[in-house]
Amino acid sequence: MKSILHRFTPAFILLCFLFFAKEARTDSSALNNFSCPSDHLKTLSASESSKIMRNVQAHYSRVSSFRADFQQISEMAALEIEESSQGQVYFLRPGMMRWHYKFPHEQIFVFKDGVISLYQPAQRQLLIDDAGDIFITDLPVSFIMGAGDLDQNFEVLRGCRNEAGIVLVMRPRDDARQSQLQMFHLLIDPQSMFPRGALIQDVGGNTTAILLRNEELAIVLSDADFSLKVPPGTDVIDRRRGF
Repeated sequence: MKSILHRFTPAFILLCFLFFAKEARTDSSALNNFSCPSDHLKTLSASESSKIMRNVQAHYSRVSSFRADFQQISEMAALEIEESSQGQVYFLRPGMMRWHYKFPHEQIFVFKDGVISLYQPAQRQLLIDDAGDIFITDLPVSFIMGAGDLDQNFEVLRGCRNEAGIVLVMRPRDDARQSQLQMFHLLIDPQSMFPRGALIQDVGGNTTAILLRNEELAIVLSDADFSLKVPPGTDVIDRRRGF
C-alpha cells in the first residue's frame, strides 16, 4: 500500500486548501503555470511574498467545505515519464477529504478520523492504513486539521508574477519534519488571493502538479460523504495497528 499511496500523497495532503483554478491551463503544460519569468520586474519582494502567504492562510481558515474538479500531472524523475489523471475532490472541516480519481483509472481515496483508505474497483480491493504511517510529512496534514500555520511552518524562498498569476515557492522551516517533501509552489489568483493550484517536489526530484476548476465553496457535506461503501466480495486489507 505504501508504494501506491506515496505516489499520490504529496498532492493528496496539500490540495485541501487549493480552491480556484479558473484560468490555469489544465493539460500537460500545467507545470508551466508554476514557473517564474527571468524579468526581475515580476519578482516579488520578501515582504510581498510573506503578506500573500498570510492572506492565503486567512482565506483558508474561513472555508468549511468545498468540492472541485481536479487535474493532476505527475513526473517521475527516475523513470522519465509523465502521467495525467483527473477526478473530483471533496473537503469538510475538520480534516475529512475524499479524492475520486476517474481517469485514467478509477481510484477513491478517503481521509477521515486519522485513517486513510484506498479503494480500487478494477482490483476489487480496499486498502486501509493509519494516516501517520503513510503521509510523507505531517506539516500539510496539521494545516488541513486547522492546527497548522503556513507562515510558522513554511519559509518563502521566492515569489513572482507570471501570466497565470502569483507563484510562491516554499519549503518547510524545520528540516527534521520535512521528510521527503522538499518544496512546493503555490499558484495564486492575484485578485482573490486564493490558490489556483500547487506543484509539489520531493527529495528524489519527482514532481506533482494539481489544478482545480468548477469549485463550489461552503457546500453541504456530511460524515456519510466520507464513508466508503464497497460491494460484496471486495478484498479488504487493513494494515492499521491492532487490526
